[in-house]
Formats: sequence, structure tokens, C-alpha cells
Amino acid sequence: IPSSRLFDALRQASRSNLSRLQSDERKQILTFMPSQLDDLGNVLFSNMQKGGICTLVVSGRGKWNPRSYYFEAARQAASRGRDITRLFLLPHRQYRGDTSLREHIVMDNDAGIKTDLLLIGDLLSKSAVPMLQGLDFGIWDDSVICNAARCSNTDISGFSEWRVSSRPEDLQHGRDVVALLMS
Repeated sequence: IPSSRLFDALRQASRSNLSRLQSDERKQILTFMPSQLDDLGNVLFSNMQKGGICTLVVSGRGKWNPRSYYFEAARQAASRGRDITRLFLLPHRQYRGDTSLREHIVMDNDAGIKTDLLLIGDLLSKSAVPMLQGLDFGIWDDSVICNAARCSNTDISGFSEWRVSSRPEDLQHGRDVVALLMS
């Protein structure tokens, strides 16, 4: 059956996308779609040796599921002795009472994840936080950084993609952001 011109054009677009992903991989960057978050979390937290530090922005715009597979996989890693810290980033003080936030903190702490609430409104208003792909990120085993890129037209989690990098400059940038947030 001969291929249609439309299908051929779409096949070429697909190949171009695969080529871009392979090029990124050669640069030590991996890209995952939002639908792959559970797979990413499974591989990440099952293979983690030490632990890491991660952020979660509490935007006040919507609820998230603190019981999602990804967050549960992190808790399982913590219960296996991995040293994990989660920084909840709050642009506004009133978000401290968010029910999802409170539930998330209790579950994380019960699993052994250290948590901290950081009010970042002043940093944001002064544009003092150097942006990564976004402020939702994690540095794991001090060898990879995972960034969640947000987009308003994405799936219900609000992310357009997850990027994983092992490049030293990306890891250092993440460490610098963590140091700024903690200060």
C-alpha cells in the first residue's frame, strides 16, 4: 500500500523529533513527556544510591496529588534509607494552609523525607531567583538534575516535559538555586 504524502510528512516530523532527542542524549540531556513521569520516578528512585534534594512549587492555582506514584516512589526510597529533602516553595504566605500541602508534608515526614517550607515571594518579586527550566526540580545522587518545565496548555499535572541532565554546569546551576533558596 503506498504511503500518503501526509503520512510521509508526519513520519519525517517524527524522525526529526527522534533525531533531536538523540542529539540531546549525546549532550547528556534526556527529555520525558508528562505521561512518562511514573516510569521516570520508578527508574530514578529504584536506582538512587544516596538521595537528594527537590522542590515543589505550591502555586495556589490548583491541587496536586500528594499520593501520586512519583511521590510514593520517593517515599519508598526514603524508607529504604535514602536521604531526601523536599523544599516546598510558597510564593505567598497564605498557601501554608493548603490541604494538599499539609497532607504531603505529613506523608513525606512519616516516610523519612525531610521537608521545609520556603517563602519565596520576595525572591520572585525581585527576580532574584535564576531560573532553571522551572522551579520544580530535583538533584539526585549529586549526579543528575531533573527539571519540570511548566506550560499552561499541558496535561493535568501542569508540565509540558521533564528534562534530566548530568551536565556539570546544569548540576551546579541547580546547587546555586538551592543555596539561594535556603538563604
